[in-house]
Amino acid sequence: IYVSPSARLPRMFRRFCQMMVEVMQRMRIKSKGSGKKLLKLVRGPLLDHLPLGSTKIAFSYQAGGEPVDFFKYAKKIPEDDPLVIAVGAMAQGHILNETEKYMLPQTALRISSYPLSAAC
Repeated sequence: IYVSPSARLPRMFRRFCQMMVEVMQRMRIKSKGSGKKLLKLVRGPLLDHLPLGSTKIAFSYQAGGEPVDFFKYAKKIPEDDPLVIAVGAMAQGHILNETEKYMLPQTALRISSYPLSAAC
């Protein structure tokens, strides 16, 4: 899903879920005022939509090792480099197995002592 920098995501989880369902059904969400596309479902290989030369990071409990403070880690990344982050809060499956097929993360970080979950 492409997210426009001008898009404001809902704070309430229920509204966020409704918005994700709408994106999946309509393939896009437009602004009511200007008609600008705020969210858009992208097709084709994921790598075609990622910035060239981007740093790819996956957050996963399975990354192993001690949890990392991402704010400290992010300071090591040059500011002008594009950054792609995949978050492994999936109800089923593992983000490292899924992203391996599509984006090949350069780094897998564990940011919590507990597994993240998207299950409700």
